[in-house]
Amino acid sequence: MKTPPTFKPIDFLEFVEAYALALQKGLYAALNDPQTQTQLLAMPAIDVQAYLYANYQCPLTLQEFSILLRDIMMNLLKDTQFAVQDVFPRSSAVSDSSLFTAYVAGTNTCALGGSTAMLIPRIIIENMRACTYAIVESGKNGRNPIIAMPILGQFSGQTLNTDDYAVTINVGSSTYTTSVFAINSSEVNISLIDGTTTGDAQVVFINDPGPNDLLTTRYNDWINGTSQMSTFISNLTTISTDAGVSVLSNMNISSYWIASGGGVVNHDKHRKARREYWNARDIWNSRPEKEKLKGKEPVPDWEPSAYEKRFGRKDRKFSHLDTSPYASAVVENIGCRYPLIAAIWEGGQQFFIKPSFNAVTEPTVQASNQISRIGAQQREFNNLIVSLDTSNTELTLAYYHDMLASMCVAARNAPTKGTVFEHQLEVISDRGQGSIFTDIASVFNNVAAPLLPVVGSLAMAALKKGPTPRGQKNLIMGN
Repeated sequence: MKTPPTFKPIDFLEFVEAYALALQKGLYAALNDPQTQTQLLAMPAIDVQAYLYANYQCPLTLQEFSILLRDIMMNLLKDTQFAVQDVFPRSSAVSDSSLFTAYVAGTNTCALGGSTAMLIPRIIIENMRACTYAIVESGKNGRNPIIAMPILGQFSGQTLNTDDYAVTINVGSSTYTTSVFAINSSEVNISLIDGTTTGDAQVVFINDPGPNDLLTTRYNDWINGTSQMSTFISNLTTISTDAGVSVLSNMNISSYWIASGGGVVNHDKHRKARREYWNARDIWNSRPEKEKLKGKEPVPDWEPSAYEKRFGRKDRKFSHLDTSPYASAVVENIGCRYPLIAAIWEGGQQFFIKPSFNAVTEPTVQASNQISRIGAQQREFNNLIVSLDTSNTELTLAYYHDMLASMCVAARNAPTKGTVFEHQLEVISDRGQGSIFTDIASVFNNVAAPLLPVVGSLAMAALKKGPTPRGQKNLIMGN
């Protein structure tokens, strides 16, 4: 093999956020279900909050949930992760920790086969399997194949916040809030990168099958038990180690994003400020006009996003679009080695988590130039312009995660095989027929549009043609 491999960074925390959001949406649906509401209304008001914690809150913390998912993905990528863990630096070379860092496949963090029985939505499983290594034909008669190698990791300063995955519901005239994940104030923070505690004080075996299997059992019992989550999360199943549906492989596709405002990591500092501002804004809006004249209207100390300007806080289910650490990661364009197939792309693949690159790590670098350089290095010469306006936060990674999560949620009486997209996946897996994706796009958009108000504008924006960097093409097959 004469052609060197390409390395594809996979940000693991994107998967954690997408699945956590699916659980948040499923929990919201379960708690607002007429059967649940009737049950809660029959209780004394003083008992409702404790009942929600005992029966609907996941027994795992967000960190434990993340460790289980990490173990699953390390097992899925066990054939390649050990070989690529040193491609990216072990620790970030810049102060804001904005560089990608690969997960260590060491004694305490490598794949040992535990926790693979964790129940996960079929769509997220297919997304994970789409990130396994692929061999791409290249050169005359395919004589110089290229190996696309995934590198599992994260931005070393990146964190997810338990508070971002909470559900608020009304029961009669009372309002109750419960977090999706358990909160343990004495929990020790463990690095998902190398399994060490803060300051490298201790090495933790986060791959130990014993405790991980116990956590998996507790998690599965919760999602199948009184929480009713399995009723509202579509097609929960366990993962296998095969490569999945080849037509969905992400190893020839990359997302190129730029940081708007605080950036992916620095956006964390705005979380508290945003919550405080919107709480103050809610109080201000409830005051009589005469009292408003005497006071001072709350003003944010940052530029509100397009989503905030458009929706404010009307829909609290989507508040993460502004508090997520990915709310500042604006996807500029998608690079691909081969032209995208419209039916597959529009039907759901556009929302899949893909290898991603921070196109601009220095303020002086022009995004289009850097995207061209990375695209050439990745041998992805087809280019799909996604967004040219960094204020359009509907096209952030946070928004894509939300769309993926929405695809995992089902109504109580939905067909047992789940969504149309999942049904197509199942047929492809069983029969190997790629042509059945031809009707996914129209069906998905028709079904999802009433549920996801901006899916139409997103799809159109994602497919709009525009100027492309020199040497690249803007192609989608089938349009």
